Amino acid sequence: MADPCDDGLRYEQVVPLLYNSYAFVTTFRACHYWGDKEECRFCDINYNLREIRRLTGDHVTADAIKDKRKVVDVLDAMSREPDPTNRLITIIMTGGSIVRSVQGGPDNAADFNVPYVAAIRERIGHRVPIVMITESQPMDRLKVLLDAGITCHNANLEVWDERLFKWLAPGKQHYVGYDTWVRRLYDAVEVMGEGRVSPNMVSGIEMAKPYGFESVPEAVASAREGFENLMSRGVIPHLDTWCIEPGTRLSGNPPVSLDFLIQVDIAWYEAWRKYKLPPFEGYGPMGAPGIAVYGNTASVDMGG
Repeated sequence: MADPCDDGLRYEQVVPLLYNSYAFVTTFRACHYWGDKEECRFCDINYNLREIRRLTGDHVTADAIKDKRKVVDVLDAMSREPDPTNRLITIIMTGGSIVRSVQGGPDNAADFNVPYVAAIRERIGHRVPIVMITESQPMDRLKVLLDAGITCHNANLEVWDERLFKWLAPGKQHYVGYDTWVRRLYDAVEVMGEGRVSPNMVSGIEMAKPYGFESVPEAVASAREGFENLMSRGVIPHLDTWCIEPGTRLSGNPPVSLDFLIQVDIAWYEAWRKYKLPPFEGYGPMGAPGIAVYGNTASVDMGG
């Protein structure tokens, strides 16, 4: 592919293409949940930023903003892929949490991302879904994002157990709080509709040491309780297997038990079928093995 802009950046440096079908746009390459008392213990977004500064001397500021024009140009090129079997099937937009003004502009992720969404829709239309991943948002900001052109909104809950949420995601607890985060997920279904509210659950984080559940049955039971509560209200969480990233505060943990992963995928599927829910949108097809294209979870292989 040709360079998308005059400074020599390649397409993948602006918008990576995952699984040969997913455009992954990180609009804000930092997180305002900063340091030991705020950063999610499994997340490496700020660690990577600090490493860039340390290794290259590049003093990238906390306002590491992706260029909107370049993002739109690259997505436009991706959307015009001539082979329909190799087409762009979703745009996933994400970034770190925003809790204060970014370069004198918006002080929240919804207002920060609206110009990106509007520009993308103006250029490529509405065929390709846009999944917006931000921290929890009140209903009025969700409506602004919806009007701008997002298809789905996912405020990642990460783990169902309230005690573990507070330990694993201290910034989310401090700025929003567990109860408000969950309530807003339920409210979001009223704005977005079923299948369009799909918070990530970090599958396996339930057993993170030293405060996670000691046994697989306990951890699965907690996850199942979350599936029941969320899906009975139209929220369809999606599972991403916990990748133990170097540099995170949980980097010394052992790999997630395969027994847990199998059991929790089955529990997810049972709840999904029980409440007669649609597939969660924006992540491609779902069904028997070989149909789904989304990686890092087996739950998408269990639909049908």
